[in-house]
Amino acid sequence: MIIYLSGLLASLVLVGMAIKCKPEKVIAMSYRGRRNSYDVMHGLLIIISASPLIIISALRENVGTDFGGYVEIFEKISNSDRTYVEYGYFLINKVVYLLGIDYRGVFIISSLLIGVLIYFAIYNLSENITLSVILYVITINYFNSMNIVRQYIALAIFLFGLKYVKEKNIIKYIICVLAASLFHKSLLLGFAIYFFQYIKLSKKNIVIILTMSAGLLPWVKKYIWEIFSSTYYEIYLSDKYLNSFSMTYACINIFILLLAFYFYNRLKSQAMYRTLLNIHICSVVVTIYSGIIPLAYRILWSLSLTNILFVPMLLQCIKKVKNRLLAQTAIISIYAVFTFLTICMKTYNDVIPYKSVLSNWLSY
Repeated sequence: MIIYLSGLLASLVLVGMAIKCKPEKVIAMSYRGRRNSYDVMHGLLIIISASPLIIISALRENVGTDFGGYVEIFEKISNSDRTYVEYGYFLINKVVYLLGIDYRGVFIISSLLIGVLIYFAIYNLSENITLSVILYVITINYFNSMNIVRQYIALAIFLFGLKYVKEKNIIKYIICVLAASLFHKSLLLGFAIYFFQYIKLSKKNIVIILTMSAGLLPWVKKYIWEIFSSTYYEIYLSDKYLNSFSMTYACINIFILLLAFYFYNRLKSQAMYRTLLNIHICSVVVTIYSGIIPLAYRILWSLSLTNILFVPMLLQCIKKVKNRLLAQTAIISIYAVFTFLTICMKTYNDVIPYKSVLSNWLSY
């Protein structure tokens, strides 16, 4: 775990430098109301601040539960064997192979794409860049990205595209969603998320939705089994794909929802708040059904990545600096315990112990 903590600390130092070195001359907002753009130099600073975590991910060797599966995909594509992967990920593998590089090139490119896009999303949208970077790691999203690689490339593109929701630029947002779907088809659901900004749910309606979701649990379980039974997808009803309900994760989601309720009146007029709140409500619903929906945790990670933007937005509403710092410390502590239990104790994602390709090279 020391390698990951070192990477996070190094990244935070570089983030601080990038924030302080933000150029004064930025491109002004246009008549269409687009958000200020960073110039090339500041863009490079963003990439540099992401580099410690990118390098750790890119140079891993046999780290991540699905690491071997992605090596196998590369070998199949290299041998022109038939393999069912989305075109975007297939193209990366094919280009790496044609360049005469082995499977490690795929992990380098995927780590670069995920890291750079998520950091740009953070710099573009976060109310507290430093906190968002910390949350990216301790919400275990960073560790997930070393396991479910294709899904996280898609999620990184989607997260980057959220700035076009804020700008109400539906064309550019659609382009981002289509690009994300080239790496994981599930991100086609991102089309619906654009319209989340127009859904104005009251706190009462949210409570009703969640209460009904919990009440329907026995019936939903029954119908899921009926739908999947005697089909190709019946294998997903086995214990291998069904996860037990996580009380810890449920408590974290409810805590974030309570924060969102507390600042509801102050933020409800903001389109981005409504978008992130509605995504979080979906996350809470999936959490309720996590014990009966096959591969529910993968859906949860897709929905919960936006918490690295949502939580800082909520905490920024606390006016007193001392109280805000206390709240940030509490959030970080809760997630740190969650990460310790999940990554260190349960060895989730198989990212511990960390092994690097450099150790293999040095052994020759």
